[in-house]
Amino acid sequence: MSFSTSYRTAAGTNVTQQSTYTPTVGAALGRILGSAVLLLTLLVCSNRLQGSEAVDPAWRSFQQARGEPALIGANPDHGRAGRKWRPIAGSVPPNVDPERFRLGFDLFHEGRLSSGNSVACVTCHAGALSGADRRPVSTGVGRARGTMNALSVFNAGYNFRQFWDGRAVTLEDQALEPIRNPVEMANTLDAVLEMLRGDPDYRERFARIYPDGVTINNVADAIAHFQRINFVRLDTPFQRYLNGEEEALDEQQKRGLMRFEEVGCAGCHNGINMGGNSYQKLGAAIPYYGEERQAGPYDVGIMARSFRERDRHVFRVPPLHGVATTSPYFHDGSVATLQDAIQKMAEHQLGRELLQQDVVDIEAFLRSLGGFFTARRAPEYEAEGQAAHEADQRNGQKATTTLESHPQAYRESIRAMESAGEQLLVEMRRIREGDVEHYDFLQFQHLQLIRHARALQHPPSSLNEQKRRDLDGAAQTVLPAVSDLEWLIADFLRAEAMIRVFAAHGTASIRGTVLNGAGDPARRLREQRSRSEELISDMEAAGPGQLASSILEVYAHGE
Repeated sequence: MSFSTSYRTAAGTNVTQQSTYTPTVGAALGRILGSAVLLLTLLVCSNRLQGSEAVDPAWRSFQQARGEPALIGANPDHGRAGRKWRPIAGSVPPNVDPERFRLGFDLFHEGRLSSGNSVACVTCHAGALSGADRRPVSTGVGRARGTMNALSVFNAGYNFRQFWDGRAVTLEDQALEPIRNPVEMANTLDAVLEMLRGDPDYRERFARIYPDGVTINNVADAIAHFQRINFVRLDTPFQRYLNGEEEALDEQQKRGLMRFEEVGCAGCHNGINMGGNSYQKLGAAIPYYGEERQAGPYDVGIMARSFRERDRHVFRVPPLHGVATTSPYFHDGSVATLQDAIQKMAEHQLGRELLQQDVVDIEAFLRSLGGFFTARRAPEYEAEGQAAHEADQRNGQKATTTLESHPQAYRESIRAMESAGEQLLVEMRRIREGDVEHYDFLQFQHLQLIRHARALQHPPSSLNEQKRRDLDGAAQTVLPAVSDLEWLIADFLRAEAMIRVFAAHGTASIRGTVLNGAGDPARRLREQRSRSEELISDMEAAGPGQLASSILEVYAHGE
């Protein structure tokens, strides 16, 4: 099985990469011969570590918690940055680490991560099937039936959260969830660590890549690195269209795009991923569940996390790249065809019955969001990836994390939280005033707050014990406060989405029928505008820019 994508190197060169999972006799022999070299390398690295600086657990934990800025904020300087959609091309991370990528590839295909050695990540997220499994719900260990439709892993790194209920903030968080899910891999993280540490090959490879060897955080890091690089849709007709190739879409697809915008679909499906950046209610305009369709125990949506009745049947909006090849649709996989999904969305999300020609045209547009991938051999990718990796090292790309000190980075994270909190309010106002037509940059600022709040839970080991305890106590109160902003932002973006939907009802050029169940669009539009303003005031009262002040006070005391 082959997977490929493209990325831009530090030198600005476009590179298509390919990973091929094809065990052969030659590969097995090469692996055996390579083990001796790997073991020697491991011994050299071990001696080097013993002879220099030991790994500081606090610093290592800080770096892993902080991670990297979320990709949802990519291309902020693009000419289309404030428009409904902007292209992905050119925003793929250039810092491909070939060894880390290959380790992530192998872990993604590793059946031993599951309790029965029979289920791997690729089981439900095959590249050949557009990163999904094309079943209503997935099947886990022992043929256990899952509860939700498997989302595609393509472009998952550009989502603001993972899973239908958004319970995983990052791809690293997401990578571990299926392992311990009883209806997926049905395993424990301790068992996974035992397996990996007992495998000489894995043990040696982890030691080469990570200073602390085999850890659960490093397992998640490797898998996430592989996904961010490998599972990206770049060369699609719509991506080319966004990059200025007017002829990339045919006339029908352009009509479909126009109708998609006019009827209000972009109220939810906007941003770099055409979705994946907000939570919205299934049945926002007209209830989806009722006498004809009864809700089941897995239809509650994010209410299972927020415990707020208003969040019943609210789900993370799925991105649309590649949507034509990821049927069946909806969180329960209950909708078989793309046309049926379009019609149901129009009825329940927009309060409309579309003309059949509009449905066909919108379907044609949505098919422009997918594409095919050119197969290349893994050795070609590895040579190119290694060249980019070495260029990064020559250009000092890797030096930024090793040169900074933990105390310096800790203070910078405090300042970053202050900046992100202030910018979060700015982004809310930009959305309300129409200066930005998507939700990516607002969610990016919240993710900045979260990653730095997570990092601040790991104060420098160079501080005295009392100060570390005080900082830890302050940080433990800050992270929940930062996390709780998720729901205020969710309510704001639900109001903004419906403003766009009901504003579209007043557009005379839109054909089709406005359904009675949608109520009075003008009244609902006024209500949602008022609600949006209220939520901005609520965010101002929450003071997101001041959330890290207690940590700063403790940290600055005695300096």
